[in-house]
Amino acid sequence: RRVLFRSDAPSATFSCSIRKVTTVPTQALALWNSPFVIKQSERLSERISKTTTHSHEQVRRLFMLTLSRPPTPQELEATAEFLQQAGGKSDPAKQRKKFAELCHVLFMSNEFFYID
Repeated sequence: RRVLFRSDAPSATFSCSIRKVTTVPTQALALWNSPFVIKQSERLSERISKTTTHSHEQVRRLFMLTLSRPPTPQELEATAEFLQQAGGKSDPAKQRKKFAELCHVLFMSNEFFYID
């Protein structure tokens, strides 16, 4: 016996001009764990790292590229604290990984998804 699961996706058998608005945690989790999003985060991190090595300038550039605005002083302080959790500047690989994680966080922010 086949079990059919009801999905939020519109049916492909006919055209649908509007879709009901839903918020499902699995949608966010699928995007958060998406290999594509992770790869894009790493690429953005590499792109920014090529322009400057100063962490505050990298964060400013990241905010401009993802959110089209500079970071607030509170955001700048929070991101600096987040980046320092990588173990300082002693291990560049850990620093790059941590910065890519920061890129990923901004990609997943509501401000990235929705235009005010």
